[in-house]
Amino acid sequence: MKILKIGGSILTREKEIREEVIGRITSEISSSWGELILIHGVGYFGHPQASLCKLNEGLCSDNKSGVYETHRAVIELNKKILDSLADKGVPVIPIHPLSCITGKDGRIDSFNIRCIELAVKNGFLPVLHGDIVSDCVKGCCIVSGDQLVSYIARKFSHAQKSSICNHIEKIGVATNVDGVYDKEGKIIREINPSNLKTILNQRFEGGKKYDVTGGMRGKVIELTHIKEESLIFNGEKEGLIRKFLNGTKLEGTIIRGFLRERK
Repeated sequence: MKILKIGGSILTREKEIREEVIGRITSEISSSWGELILIHGVGYFGHPQASLCKLNEGLCSDNKSGVYETHRAVIELNKKILDSLADKGVPVIPIHPLSCITGKDGRIDSFNIRCIELAVKNGFLPVLHGDIVSDCVKGCCIVSGDQLVSYIARKFSHAQKSSICNHIEKIGVATNVDGVYDKEGKIIREINPSNLKTILNQRFEGGKKYDVTGGMRGKVIELTHIKEESLIFNGEKEGLIRKFLNGTKLEGTIIRGFLRERK
């Protein structure tokens, strides 16, 4: 079984949903998906609303309306992806974090992944996305697609013996760049325990104005909490998502499987 996360930077541009790009990506997925958990970021459709309402700082009397505004923007993009997959014959099941996840001080606290297991077992493609969720400390928080990747991968890893599905064997994070760059602009081909501290201390370029989930640095941090190996690669390039799903070796940044415990 695989986990594929598609970055919101690929799916959106400024205030627009890139429908042609979504069509191309869903065509690649529809021909090669197999046992897959699909997660997508939200790009412009969610980040600005959450940022302007300061939802990641917690809930207050002045920003409650922003919860639905953020979720509404997110599901607008999500529906485009689901419809495009369904039109290509893929049996999809949407799983909206707002309805089934709670947070604790910004991290996922409660999420019964049985709904994902059953969807995969029954031949469906579960589709999740970054979202706003209720938080028992802050009132609300943002759960990014990257946090979903690391949480789901760890839960499946811990539950392998009793799981009704196969274990996770591949994790891919498709972005709009070729991988993680060093300070000289060269691709870092591998991140492991020996170079992690140096990489995290560098300045990560290209952050978006409204990004509330940590950008590339946030991705790297989340992926270091997964036992399995993961790959950050360029999903903007035609055919690479299909190749990832088919098991073809791709260039990008490999994050070697090492586990730093995180709740």
